[in-house]
Amino acid sequence: MPSNSRIMTSYLLLLTVVEIPIEAFTVRTPIRGQIMRKLKAGELDPGFGNDGIHPLEPHGDFFQAFGLSRSDNGELFVAGSSDGSERNFTNFVLIKLDPRGEREKSFATNGVLEARFSPDASLSSVGLKAFPLENSNIVLIGQFNNGTNAPLPGLAQVRPDGTFDTDFADQGTHVVRTSLIPEYGAPSGTVIDGSRQSSGAWVTINPHVAGPELTMTLIVMTRANGTPATEFNDGKGYVELPLSGGEETRLNAIAVDQRDAILVCGHTTDVRGIKTGIVMRFQPNGMEDKSFANNGALQSTELYFDNLLPCDDRILCCGSTRSGEALIAQLDRDGNPLHSPSITPAEVSTCWIKVAWHDNHILALGEQQFPFGTGTVVARFNERGILDPSFGRDGGWTSILFNGQPAEPRDIVIDSSGILVLASAKDLTGSQTHFLARLLN
Repeated sequence: MPSNSRIMTSYLLLLTVVEIPIEAFTVRTPIRGQIMRKLKAGELDPGFGNDGIHPLEPHGDFFQAFGLSRSDNGELFVAGSSDGSERNFTNFVLIKLDPRGEREKSFATNGVLEARFSPDASLSSVGLKAFPLENSNIVLIGQFNNGTNAPLPGLAQVRPDGTFDTDFADQGTHVVRTSLIPEYGAPSGTVIDGSRQSSGAWVTINPHVAGPELTMTLIVMTRANGTPATEFNDGKGYVELPLSGGEETRLNAIAVDQRDAILVCGHTTDVRGIKTGIVMRFQPNGMEDKSFANNGALQSTELYFDNLLPCDDRILCCGSTRSGEALIAQLDRDGNPLHSPSITPAEVSTCWIKVAWHDNHILALGEQQFPFGTGTVVARFNERGILDPSFGRDGGWTSILFNGQPAEPRDIVIDSSGILVLASAKDLTGSQTHFLARLLN
């Protein structure tokens, strides 16, 4: 159970009903020896798991969890990886949970699907994010490492019972490739991500080494049936970012807006080592969109973007500043700044890695630095990006600990009961525990 000196401990009060206003909450003792405290939004939900924390049952000795998703009917999906039997590669893992965080044993094998994006047992597969579909199928996006150890996006489509949909691609799985050959080896420190258009087509980020120590990023489309969309970008099949020659480009996230336009964010690094944050938009068919921001791109040497979320009337971008503070930037639908950037002090968070939009509030999941590692922090902002002091017990934010130890943030979703966070904690021996935390909202 997480310890927090700012959370009030229980006091035994006798016989009479008392009501004591303390800050923004009251303490009521309606019966002898019992305490009932009105909890604030942003506090751990005591009705979930063990006082708001629910450890995930591990799958294998080297289980990793990376993504959390929720279906419209409340089912939870955790994407991750597990070591294969030979211990020299990993399989992707897709776990189905009920709203309480318990495994749905009827799904796949005891609630867990473990497989690969390719039948080659010598190559690794990692699950990153699950997308529940309207027909109750689930598409898993992940990372596949080919023979040169170059990371490529992998797709798998699964039926509600956890078996592969064999009508999708090659018996249910597909590795997203392009006609470009990685002649200069494998890129390092890259990100795989994907998103879905209304037609069911998938757009993914494909890292590619274009020259010696020169990494670029491609955008590739896969049809809804799992076959390459060769018609994408006027028949080219992929998109190269139209940036200056010699710049290294790394995309961190890709999303699709309400008009099926493709949004990406990340950064470039020029030959002088100057890093520039970028947000770009492409037409649904992959063609350039010069109407977005400044000639198709928003660029800043002060703001670095790690993720983005298209909403009805705005685009939320999150990441960090050049000076190491956490960042939220809001753009209108055409890439123009909607409000001044929201900069959170580094002592609260050094980087917001995910954002969500709920009831005209921004919820942010971020990294918090501790002497012995990276921790998890969740904050709530109003629609202008100002911290909401009514959230949590620290004036707008809440740290999440596991047995008193910091835990690395992985993902965040909003459900009918509050905010669900996926995080990972290590003990002093290096043993890792992945867990869900639910905050009231």
